[in-house]
Amino acid sequence: MSKQFEQISIKPGFMKHNGGLLFREISENEYEFKTTIEENNLNTRVLHMEVILLQL
Repeated sequence: MSKQFEQISIKPGFMKHNGGLLFREISENEYEFKTTIEENNLNTRVLHMEVILLQL
């Protein structure tokens, strides 16, 4: 288990532009994701982020 967040968005593009996608394992079957989204891009970015998280 990782106590600290780890950057998992290593390719250039949406997620890296907005601060990346940070990930950590809380327990064997629990995980936590964290990202930063700029307010000026909020409408289009949130939809894209939801699609990415659903694919995980």
